[in-house]
Amino acid sequence: MVSTGDREFEAGQRIRLPGDPALATIDSATVLPDGWQLFIDDGDGRFRKVVLSQAQASQVEIVGEDGKPLPIWQRTP
Repeated sequence: MVSTGDREFEAGQRIRLPGDPALATIDSATVLPDGWQLFIDDGDGRFRKVVLSQAQASQVEIVGEDGKPLPIWQRTP
């Protein structure tokens, strides 16, 4: 898990980006000097990079349970 300020992002988290009603899954999260760089999966199997300012990052909705199974790398045997 990577955090800065009061915001934390980690691989496997389900999120909703500001202004986007769709859910996405974080593949990786990196703190930048003025915000965050996230690689996310929009659910179609393709990944995209999203760069967020600290203000934008504070508007990201971290979704709890959404009924989808955990990614394989987060499952316990």
